[in-house]
Amino acid sequence: MRESLFLALFAVAFPWLLLAVLFTRHLLHGVKCWPFLLAIIAIFTVIFYSMELYVSVESLYPKNVRELKTRYSGACTLENVWNIAVEYNSKFIFTYGKPIPKPRQFLIEINGMDPLCNLSRIFTNRLAAVAGTGACEDFALGLTALLRDAFGCETRIVIFENVDHAMPEAMINGTWYVFDISYTTPKEPIKAYDYAKYLYEFNAQLASKISGVKDLYTHEDLSVEHGFTASKQPGSSGIYATYKLCYKTTFKH
Repeated sequence: MRESLFLALFAVAFPWLLLAVLFTRHLLHGVKCWPFLLAIIAIFTVIFYSMELYVSVESLYPKNVRELKTRYSGACTLENVWNIAVEYNSKFIFTYGKPIPKPRQFLIEINGMDPLCNLSRIFTNRLAAVAGTGACEDFALGLTALLRDAFGCETRIVIFENVDHAMPEAMINGTWYVFDISYTTPKEPIKAYDYAKYLYEFNAQLASKISGVKDLYTHEDLSVEHGFTASKQPGSSGIYATYKLCYKTTFKH
């Protein structure tokens, strides 16, 4: 934390010191340097606010985790996870369809840069948990982060092919459960292998549009694991990406 505060203070002081030196130098030589100075100000302003955001998230997130551990005994049980999902959902502000920045936009995915991507992923997960706002993927990012860090649960985020939706899952006693409380499983968690059957009963139109199920990060095909077959169910309309559930960037498969 001290290192973060130092960097934030440095980000504030350094540009002004640099500006003073450059401005004096160019002024003495009679050179117009306003465009360059304005660019420097803009760059360091972005750096400053980024550092401020980082410090805030890294300060608030551990407090949230400690609070959950205290109130729920820190055990990864079906009851605890569902209660957290209910609580998190009740406070989450969904901004689907609104031109508002989403936490997931901090995610960086660059081939060959795993360390950077991992740091970006950790920060984005914590930001989503602290901010408590966004669309379906942001909800899943925040909830799974809290479940991992407060309860030690194994988690993953599942996405649909041809239907723009992401949902959180957690493993309880060796079984994967869907905790999509904000949309497809509002009443109770559903075992992953029962999900296709459940979804056809809950929302047949939605189920018929899904052509595959994958892990958000590993891109592993989880269709069969969720009860879907390789081919679409009989009677499927075959309609593709026109069915939008939440505002998000394009998934990379």
